[in-house]
Amino acid sequence: MAFSYKFFGLNILPELNTEHEVSTGEVDSSLIKTVNGRAVNYLGSTRRLPSIQTFSLEGYLIEEINTIGDESSNLLVDESGSFLIASEEGAYLRTQVQTLRRQVGVWGQLYINDWYTADLKYKWCRLMKVGQTSTYKEKRQVALLRLLFETKSATWKTTTKTVTTKSLVLGANVFQVENDGEEDVRDGILTFTATGSTVGSISFRLGNADWSWSGSLPVGSALVFDSGKMTVKLSGQGDYNGLTYSTAHIEDALFRIVPGPNVASISTDQACDIKMEHFDQWM
Repeated sequence: MAFSYKFFGLNILPELNTEHEVSTGEVDSSLIKTVNGRAVNYLGSTRRLPSIQTFSLEGYLIEEINTIGDESSNLLVDESGSFLIASEEGAYLRTQVQTLRRQVGVWGQLYINDWYTADLKYKWCRLMKVGQTSTYKEKRQVALLRLLFETKSATWKTTTKTVTTKSLVLGANVFQVENDGEEDVRDGILTFTATGSTVGSISFRLGNADWSWSGSLPVGSALVFDSGKMTVKLSGQGDYNGLTYSTAHIEDALFRIVPGPNVASISTDQACDIKMEHFDQWM
């Protein structure tokens, strides 16, 4: 994916003569040396994602100036050919730089602009350092900034949440969720809400995920499975005791939404509403 960095939180990042590091993070090795001098791959063919990544952005912020023109709006120049300047806006440049420097150490959303789709995407990062070299060119103050970021996120997320809903009937149901990204989504949020009667049991199968829940979900209450946080909450309180994994469950999360269509098989002992929330993701 080709992209350029746009914002950190609400702060505009350098956009002139920028160098964008767009590499993926590095995956930790799964090889372990043995006593006989060989190596063992303890993960086998299982895909491993990057865990911690640092990357940088380098670019310029330039002082704005107000030039002088004639009655026909032609810009006037001096003997050397330089534009005549009515006023300089050095304070604005200083404000931009100082605002970024105040973000050092902040954990926030870093936004990028996808060159192919023009969409904004983001991941959570910490601004580790602002390197700065100040110069004066063409009668303007120029700040060359080198920004260093750190993240634990392997993927970039779309800024638009995908929400898929359906009313389930008593018994067997199918529930389809579309993932329009290029990476598996492991942090989706699945919510069941009882409608007509108290729900006592739910079974869920999607890909390598296979589990069931039993308990008491009253009418109007919500049972929430957060795959990213690996939590199960009933009316906002932890309800792990109701969750049972089957022997067929070999997923490393509560569930995973792969790119393309995902069809889940769900059975309930009472009618209820279901909602899946996720953000499409890219490496």
